[in-house]
Amino acid sequence: MFSRALSKTAFSIPRVTSRRFITTFADLAKSRKATTQQCWEAFDALEPVKVDELVGYRWKGYEIYTDHPWCGLLDANNWFGKEYFSSEHGNPLLTYATDEKSGNDVFPAEPLKYFALTAEGTNILGDLRGQIESPEGVGCRLRTILFRGVNTASMFYDQLPINDTFKKVDDNTVFGVMDCKMVPDPPYFFVLEKYLKI
Repeated sequence: MFSRALSKTAFSIPRVTSRRFITTFADLAKSRKATTQQCWEAFDALEPVKVDELVGYRWKGYEIYTDHPWCGLLDANNWFGKEYFSSEHGNPLLTYATDEKSGNDVFPAEPLKYFALTAEGTNILGDLRGQIESPEGVGCRLRTILFRGVNTASMFYDQLPINDTFKKVDDNTVFGVMDCKMVPDPPYFFVLEKYLKI
């Protein structure tokens, strides 16, 4: 009697199936490190962002550490973030002017010179401002592109074969991925947060 009841009960036990955890942006923002696959999962789940939502603001950035060879390079070299005055003009590489690291005291670095110095192992500090400050007119522009099946905003460097494409986390935060011809894979991921209106 007991064995027959147990047999019937066993058949009523629901089958447990394994389900792979999908990484969210909140996971990345908390740890600030992830695999490339986890970054793509979080990126693809976000809404697109419009160019107009980026324009008119200075943005403070931080890196998401993956296995990209440039991870840590910007953090170690006084990178602050980016700013966009219009869809045609912006500064893609804002650098702290002093070691105090105030977002109100930054200057636009010329990308070619900045990356050339860091490639040589030179740390970018405020006293190098005269060597790397970007002249007026050298910067970036914003466009809407089709990326991974979605139309969203992307920033194109004037000097380099690099564009940064963004997805919207909320009204004050975007998640970016760099598409670089020199280092096409793995991609480089970062976050931008609104710092001030310009």
